[in-house]
Amino acid sequence: MLIGYFSICLLAIYEAYIDYRTIISHKYVNHVWEWCHRAVMSAIIVFILAKLGVFSSWATVISLAIATPPIFSIVHRVTLNSLRKLNHFYISPSNIYDTCWISIAKAIKTTKIDNPFNKTVRVLLRLDHKAFHNKPLSMYYSYMRFGAHLAYTVELSVVFLAYCFNLYMK
Repeated sequence: MLIGYFSICLLAIYEAYIDYRTIISHKYVNHVWEWCHRAVMSAIIVFILAKLGVFSSWATVISLAIATPPIFSIVHRVTLNSLRKLNHFYISPSNIYDTCWISIAKAIKTTKIDNPFNKTVRVLLRLDHKAFHNKPLSMYYSYMRFGAHLAYTVELSVVFLAYCFNLYMK
């Protein structure tokens, strides 16, 4: 299973480099086309590794298929942000996937419901902001940063659950 994770990580790093070159040359990035292309490439990698007999069971193939999108997303985001010398928690409002996380973050932060999760999130956001910044955050930037935290948390959770599924099915 680790060879599958490693292969997806290599693809994500390569695609991040391609995106970086596209961005610095000021060319248009067609996010829908890129997403479809990457999904197909990831599926081909999983299929080839399955055909080569790298995986011990179909449970491993299924768990890798479940873990592939979040692994790709995490590695691609961190690599692209590193190449662009941006904060690792930067997410772009120019693509649909990141915009969804920004929207979810905004909904959580602006909700008037007094629930424990919302209180915990607000405390963590204040601590995070005080630890890393000495200036006030714009509201939109705070939604982007919180959206990135949510994205990383959910993506890592999916990877962990897919790995647990694989262990459980063995």
